[in-house]
Amino acid sequence: MKFFATALALFFAVWAQAQAVTEKEFFTVCGEFEAAQYRVLKLDPPSPREPGKDKAVTRSQVVREFTRIWEKVRPKVRITPKEYRFDLAALKRRNGAEDAALLAQLAGKGLIAPVGPLATGPKETMTARQLGDAIGYFFSQVSYLTHKPSAKWTPSLMPVEGDG
Repeated sequence: MKFFATALALFFAVWAQAQAVTEKEFFTVCGEFEAAQYRVLKLDPPSPREPGKDKAVTRSQVVREFTRIWEKVRPKVRITPKEYRFDLAALKRRNGAEDAALLAQLAGKGLIAPVGPLATGPKETMTARQLGDAIGYFFSQVSYLTHKPSAKWTPSLMPVEGDG
């Protein structure tokens, strides 16, 4: 019986990861990130938005939401981002012209993985693992670009004891 319960739990864990992420889940996560960014960066509070529906969020919706967030926080960028290389033809093969242009902007700033499921994935929807990876990549890069490194808080910039 214990084996059956473990197998059933494992099945549901794998099944849940294979399910597409809903709009409601995605927009909730983005709303929390946005609220934190507005507090930290001292921006105007985000305007209230309708929660998403219980249908799967599309790659196009994710790209547009990431672009919207980036445009709001871009004035607070403290580090000039280097230009990242990406394959524009690959973006155009898997996306419409408008989405490919937005993806090119995001990939050029290093805000998304240029060959990840968001940019070049075969499906219009993404699993929790795929979208989680894209969200983590985007959020970490936005956080990196909007905060100037300090020797007080950044270990790689701290003086080595005994130097000097």
